[in-house]
Amino acid sequence: MKNRLALFVLLIGAICPSIAQNKNWKPLGPFSIHKTVGSVEAPGLGVMRSLDVSMNNPNMIIMGGMSSGIWRTTDKGETWKNVILDLPVENVKKIQIAHSNNKIVYAATTVGILKSLDNGVSWKFTNLNMLDELNAKGKAQWSDDTTLLSVSPTNPNVVIASNTDTVYKTTDGGVSWKPILEGFGAQFIEFHPTNENIVYLGGSYRKSKQLFFVYRSTNSGESFEEITKGMPDKNKLVRLHDITAAVSPAAPDKLYLTIFGEAAVKTTVKQELKNQMVGTFIESVDAGQSFQLVPQANNYRYIDEYYSLFHPYSEDENKNEYDFDMKDNSFWSASFQQVGWATSFAISPTDANIMVMAASGNIISNDTGRTWNVLRKQGTYAIHGDMQCAKIVGDDIWLANDGGLQYVNMKTRLHHRVEGFSGQDLWGFSTSFKSDVMAVGVDHSGTMVYNEKLYGKDWYHYGGGDAMSATMNPFNDRFLYATPYTHYIIKLPATLRDEPVSKKSPVSFGYIPNRNIEFHPNLFYTSYSINENSDHSKIKNCSVIKTEDNFKTLDTLKTFPENFYIRRLRVSFSNPDFMYVLVGNKRSMHPDEVWMTADGGKNWSKITPDNAVAKKNGFPDIAISDEDPHKIYLGVGGFQNEVKILASKDAGKSWTDDHSADLPKNEIQTMAYQRGTNEGVYLGCYPGLFYKSSNTGTWKTVGEHLPYTPINFISLNYDKEKIRVGTYRGIWEHDLYETTAPKANIALSKRTLGVEGTDSDEEDSDQMKVYFYDNSVIKGKGAKFNWEFPGAIPATSDEENPIVNYSACKPGMYSVKLTVTDAKGRKSDFELKNYIEVKNNYPWNLREKKLEMEEHEDEDDE
Repeated sequence: MKNRLALFVLLIGAICPSIAQNKNWKPLGPFSIHKTVGSVEAPGLGVMRSLDVSMNNPNMIIMGGMSSGIWRTTDKGETWKNVILDLPVENVKKIQIAHSNNKIVYAATTVGILKSLDNGVSWKFTNLNMLDELNAKGKAQWSDDTTLLSVSPTNPNVVIASNTDTVYKTTDGGVSWKPILEGFGAQFIEFHPTNENIVYLGGSYRKSKQLFFVYRSTNSGESFEEITKGMPDKNKLVRLHDITAAVSPAAPDKLYLTIFGEAAVKTTVKQELKNQMVGTFIESVDAGQSFQLVPQANNYRYIDEYYSLFHPYSEDENKNEYDFDMKDNSFWSASFQQVGWATSFAISPTDANIMVMAASGNIISNDTGRTWNVLRKQGTYAIHGDMQCAKIVGDDIWLANDGGLQYVNMKTRLHHRVEGFSGQDLWGFSTSFKSDVMAVGVDHSGTMVYNEKLYGKDWYHYGGGDAMSATMNPFNDRFLYATPYTHYIIKLPATLRDEPVSKKSPVSFGYIPNRNIEFHPNLFYTSYSINENSDHSKIKNCSVIKTEDNFKTLDTLKTFPENFYIRRLRVSFSNPDFMYVLVGNKRSMHPDEVWMTADGGKNWSKITPDNAVAKKNGFPDIAISDEDPHKIYLGVGGFQNEVKILASKDAGKSWTDDHSADLPKNEIQTMAYQRGTNEGVYLGCYPGLFYKSSNTGTWKTVGEHLPYTPINFISLNYDKEKIRVGTYRGIWEHDLYETTAPKANIALSKRTLGVEGTDSDEEDSDQMKVYFYDNSVIKGKGAKFNWEFPGAIPATSDEENPIVNYSACKPGMYSVKLTVTDAKGRKSDFELKNYIEVKNNYPWNLREKKLEMEEHEDEDDE
């Protein structure tokens, strides 16, 4: 009876999955980049838009990211904490610590104005926010360019803020707000450093965005008057790009402005009137009542007494006449190549002679902006070329930029790169199946790889800019298929002494596709990908591509008509002849057609559900059962929950709703099927991750404290029983929602050996070797492996990933079998019958020929 009970318990354990308890999500970074290997061209940990440093404690820094919320450090960047994980905040455009009370901090975000009463430790929304609209529509936000604030220098309850096209004021710390200038998009707001009655404001009106206006208030923002005396002619500009302002308590009546835009200017060669970039640098010494040009040591080309042409667009210009020269000591050497996105200006709060201009370059002045020099003179890495915010505190110049955060010591000019935070927008993410090698493609930065055996806890920066796809080969983690900027097949280093070997990919993996290559479940180098047949955002047509030899040769399975975009390709695990693609007319993340093939791409059919809501919102992704290729789950886009998931058991001939009402409106971005489960599907949404299987019955939220961010990639690690997601706030990890009994599977490097014309004819023993890889669903700790290779050497193995030699095998077909056993004693086996073919085996043929010659010799003797 006791043995029967033990058997019953074992059987129940083999059948019933284990449901994991919801835990906090764990951030995996990237948090740091290797300092001795890899590219040093400004690798990035995320775009940081704003920062402020406490004047009472210069080691306390509060920083805002483009998509990663608010970070805080109290030890000058040695350690960081994200302090608003549970708030729906991504983009933080301005942070300001109140000068009169350092415990009070405000943040201007694209969903509302936040406030902290405890030095930035905890935050709440003020009553100027758009939470109602966010809950109703999803992804709604204020304009990134015109979301700003400024705090009174003497009263922390008085704040002037802007959101898209209205300027507001509060006098009670954000409890109530009143509009003070409507229809106006503010590009800067600054209080006078010591007099709260004087406020400066600059920007443009919604109805005439090409015209800039600079205003001054003498009653703390209750009313404004335009400043005209000494100002450049606003009518010269056909487009306004940026106005940046700076003030300093060390010279409180001074106000400095940079103004950039486009003006119609004749080209030097053809004398054609074309729109070209111009800018000016002006100052006020009377608290904003009048302005004058700041003279420079060298200037490029003035079109009037204020504006200088500095970044010509026209191709026929003689750019050598006024191209940027870092030796000319003028403020133009800040290289304003991305004005409107990356421009920052700061003045020392204790010495108004010291200024920093940070744009695509970084320069410093010690004489109130008359002459300039390169800021950074020492440091391991370059500073990222797109500056968002600069602050001068003591001898340190802090620079928040598209690569993260740095500071430069003014005395030594030594550059320090700050790490320990993670705010990357991941445009690419994948992991190897078991070895924990991860790769990411980072917006505003490059392709990076995590391999703890080689680089410890640091990431290896391969290089690139605005990197996109980053697909690891799940079995051979040396191979990476990525878009650092263009498309490459990269063989990664095996040691710290090695360099990667790269070759251009014959397939264009796509422009910000947020997808990965699909791999055959049993063959290392057989994969399926989408070829966009063009560079970056331009699309001619898209094709489904198969390769069986790691992209040495390609087979086009399907080409869609011109301007049709393939958003997603999924290949069945149980039968790779079944493939499903999501297609739409022109580039769309939610295409409106579903196609499939059941014969490896020879024939295709359209299986789009006849559902009005689904067609209207499109299809972001599709998941396939690991046992039945006919059983599929189709995600429906849009911020809605009328129809979220449609399921089919007959490969799309019929569809049924799969508990859509259980889900919130959060928009689906991607999906994944968990192998070994009973209909276990994950939904990566904006925001949140959700899971449902036959065991849960309804959709469940996975984990707690996952930040507000879109989940664009899902990776399942069965070896560690973890799920990892790639987001616009880095990588996050959680336990699998449920775990199951083992489910064996095999992958191998090749299945055809001894092909004529290959190295096998030259007795190359490696050509007759096959690398086997455990591709099972099984927890690695305590797992056992039993391989069987009939006819090969060795014939059996208990290694996890054995190497097997077939040089002693005569031509024919060979099977391989794997039995896996987990720590609980649960077993599973998988066999590939007659899967490996030995063709022209030179050693075997030599023996056959020798035997044949010996037989002839015996006959001659007779």
